[in-house]
Amino acid sequence: MRIYKKNKKRIYRIISAMMGLIIVVMAFSFVPIKAEAATDFNTFPYGYRVKLRELQSAHPNWTFVPLNTGLDWNTVVNEEMQGNRSLIYITAKDSWKSKDPGDYDPSTGTFIGKSGKNWVRASREAVEYHLNPVNYFDEYHIFAFEQLSYNPAIHNADGVEAIIANSWMSHRPLEDQPNSEFNYSNVFVQNGIDSGVSPYHLASRVLQEQGRGDVANKVNHNALISGVYHVYNYYNMGASGNTEAQIIANGVTYAEQQGWDTRFKALTGGAKKIGESWINRGQDSLYLQKFDVDNSDGGLYWHQYKQNIQAPMSESGMVYRAYEGCGAINQNFVFEIPVYKNMPESEAPISVEKVYEFVRRLYRVCLDREADADGLDVWTQALVSRAQNGSQAASGFVFSEEFKGKNYCNECYVKHLYNAFLGREYDQPGLEHWVALLQSGQTREEVFNGFAVSEEFKGICESYGIEQGSGMAVPERGTRPMGDCCGCGKEDDVKLFVTRLYRVCLDREPDGDGLYNNCMVLWGGAMTGTQVAHGFIFSEEFMGHNYDDSTYVEYLYKAFMGRESDPPGKESWMITLSNGATREEVFYGFAQSVEFNDLCRQYGISN
Repeated sequence: MRIYKKNKKRIYRIISAMMGLIIVVMAFSFVPIKAEAATDFNTFPYGYRVKLRELQSAHPNWTFVPLNTGLDWNTVVNEEMQGNRSLIYITAKDSWKSKDPGDYDPSTGTFIGKSGKNWVRASREAVEYHLNPVNYFDEYHIFAFEQLSYNPAIHNADGVEAIIANSWMSHRPLEDQPNSEFNYSNVFVQNGIDSGVSPYHLASRVLQEQGRGDVANKVNHNALISGVYHVYNYYNMGASGNTEAQIIANGVTYAEQQGWDTRFKALTGGAKKIGESWINRGQDSLYLQKFDVDNSDGGLYWHQYKQNIQAPMSESGMVYRAYEGCGAINQNFVFEIPVYKNMPESEAPISVEKVYEFVRRLYRVCLDREADADGLDVWTQALVSRAQNGSQAASGFVFSEEFKGKNYCNECYVKHLYNAFLGREYDQPGLEHWVALLQSGQTREEVFNGFAVSEEFKGICESYGIEQGSGMAVPERGTRPMGDCCGCGKEDDVKLFVTRLYRVCLDREPDGDGLYNNCMVLWGGAMTGTQVAHGFIFSEEFMGHNYDDSTYVEYLYKAFMGRESDPPGKESWMITLSNGATREEVFYGFAQSVEFNDLCRQYGISN
C-alpha cells in the first residue's frame, strides 16, 4: 500500500503524458480523438460528487482522482494555524484576519504584520475556507489540483504569453539578453523541459512573487530582480523575515549562494529547485505546495512553498486563463484532490458561469455598456472566492469613477438603482419617495443601502448563487444640505480643499464642472476626503502622465501631508512598492496618516 501511495502520482503523470502523446500523433493524421472519463466518483465523499460530475460533463477529457490523506480535518486545520504558517494580505476582509493576542492591537484597531507589515496571520475561518477542496470546484480553481509536470502536448510559448500578458515580461527578451530567442516565454518553456515542471506554473509563480511591474515601461523595480544587487531571485527563494529589509537581505544572500548573477541563471536555477524540492517529490499541485498534507515523502505540514493561503486560488485562475487562451482547456488533465476524515459540511460552491452573468448584468444596468475582459475577470474571481458579496460588488459599480462621471441627477440615480437592485423599471410613488429622501439630506450611500438590503435584490443574488450582503458603510453626513454647491458664490473651506487637490495633483486650476461636482459630494456627505482624493490620483488625467514610482510618492506627500518627502519615509514607501504593493495600497497608507486626518479637519471635512 505504501509503495502505491509513493508512486501513484508518477503513474498518473505517465498516463496523462501518454494520452497527450496520442493526441499529438492523431493530430498529425487529422483523426479526432476523445478520451473517455476515467473518474470513479464513488471514490470521493458525497459532498464532492455533484460539482465534480458537472466539471466532468463539461470536460470529458478531465480525470479526477482522490488523494486519501488519512488525516483528520480538525487536526489539519490546527496544524495550519501553528505560528505564522498561514498568512493573508492586509486588504483581505477582517473575518479572514486573526485577532488572536499578538496578531491584533485592539487599542489601535490594527493588525500586526508577520512578514513585512502587509502580511498578517490568517484567521481560522480563512484557513478552513482555503483548505477545503470543495471551494475550488469550478473551472477556474480546479487547477489548484492539476499535476504540475511538464507535458509537451499542452505546454507551449503561446500559453506562457497568455499568463504573462499585461506584465513587464510580455513579448520581450530577458533584460540582459537582446536576442528574441531569450524571450521570457521561450525561457519558461525551456526551463519546463529541463526541470520537468509545467512552464505555466513557473510563469504564474514568478507573477505571484514579483507582480506585473510597470507594464507601460516594461520594467519591474522589485529589489530581488531589479539588478541593483547584481544577483536575481525571481522566485523569492530564501526571502523570508519579519521586515522588508530582512526579506530582501535573505533573498539576496540566497541568490549569491546559488551564483544567480544573470537573469537566465536565476530563472533556470529557480525552476530546477522547484522541480527538485516540490514537483518531483510529491507536492506536484498548487494546493499541495501550500498545504503539505501528502505524507509520501515522510513529512507533513511544514514543507510549504509560501505562507500565503490564497496562493492556490489566485494562481489557479492564472493557469486556467492560460489554457483557455491557447485553446488547451479540454486537454487530458489529471486533478488529484485531497480527502480528509471528518470534514464539515462545505459551503455550496459558486458557479463561475452564473457569476459571469451577474457581473455582466452590473456592467449593463450601471454603466450602460458591456463588460471589459479584465473587469469581468476581477469581479468574477472576487465573488466566486467570496471575498465580495452582491451588495459590495454593486457598490463598486455605483460608486465607481465611471458611474459618478456621468453626473446623474437624483432622479436618474434612483432609476439606475431600480434596474440594478430590483431588476425592473421604477414605479412613480417609489421614485418620488427615494428622491425626496435625497433632497432632504440623505446621502446616496444611505439610499443605495435601502435597495441593497431589499427582498427583491436578495432574490436576484440567490438566482445567481451569491450572498446578498448588508449594504455598505455610510460616512457621516456633511454639515451642509445637498442643495448647496459652489455655484452659490460662497468661498468656503470645502471649495479650498478641492481647489488644492486640482493644484497639487493635476498642476492646474479647477474647471467649473469638476469643482462643482466635487464640492457637492463633500457638502452632502456622499464622499469623504479620501474618496475625493482617490478620484484625482487615479483619474485618467493624473495616470496619463505615467509617473515613475518616485514621482508618484512625491505627489502623495504633497497631496496628503502638504509637504515634500523626508528621505527615510520615502525610502520606506519605495521599498514597499518594489516588494509588490500596488499604488492603490500605498495611496491608502498615506490617506490613513495622522497628517492627512489633520488636513481634512482643517478644511472641515471627514477623512
